[in-house]
Amino acid sequence: VIVRFKTDLKTKTARVLLANSITLTPGTITVSLQDNVYTVHCLDKQFGEGLSDSTFVWLLHKIEGQVAK
Repeated sequence: VIVRFKTDLKTKTARVLLANSITLTPGTITVSLQDNVYTVHCLDKQFGEGLSDSTFVWLLHKIEGQVAK
């Protein structure tokens, strides 16, 4: 399946780190990242669930200073 989702990550570095981590996850490949919209190919539908609100996304928000301590 092809999954598309938006993120509210502010920095380009955080968005690229997320794209990279998705690609490093078995069964998923980030096909494109344009602005804040990801296109991800998943071998199985369930691999695409939770991509936009994973723990790693939360950590990236924390790094960006968007999440209170």
